[in-house]
Amino acid sequence: MDNKPEILTAKEVATRLRCCPDTVYELVESGKLRGFCLNGGSFVRKGKRGKKGVRILAASVEQFITAGVEAVSVRVAAAEPAPVLGEQEVVLPPPSADKVKKPFPAGGKSRVVLPPPGRSR
Repeated sequence: MDNKPEILTAKEVATRLRCCPDTVYELVESGKLRGFCLNGGSFVRKGKRGKKGVRILAASVEQFITAGVEAVSVRVAAAEPAPVLGEQEVVLPPPSADKVKKPFPAGGKSRVVLPPPGRSR
C-alpha cells in the first residue's frame, strides 16, 4: 500500500468544513490550510474565484478542524458555568439609553419619498 498523502479539491474541503469554496481559497491563501497548484505555480487568486487546480492536503484539513475544536474546548472550559434557573436568580441589567428605539419624527410620518407612479429615478 502506498503512503501517498490524500489530496482534496476545494469543493471537497468546502463540503467537509461546511463552507463555500471561496472560503477554502481564503484559508489556503492565508496559510491556515496547506495546498498547492497542479500547474506548479504559486497560489494567486484572481477576483473572487480562486485558480482551478488547487489541491489541499487532507492532513492539513484534519489539523485545522482539530485546532478549532481544541480552541473551542479551551474557551468553554475557561468560561464560568451558566447559572441553573431555580438555584440562583438571574438579574439582567436595564437596557442602555443608546439602544432604546427612537420614535418616528414629528407627526409620525416616515421620511421616505417615493417617485410619482409611472416615473423612475
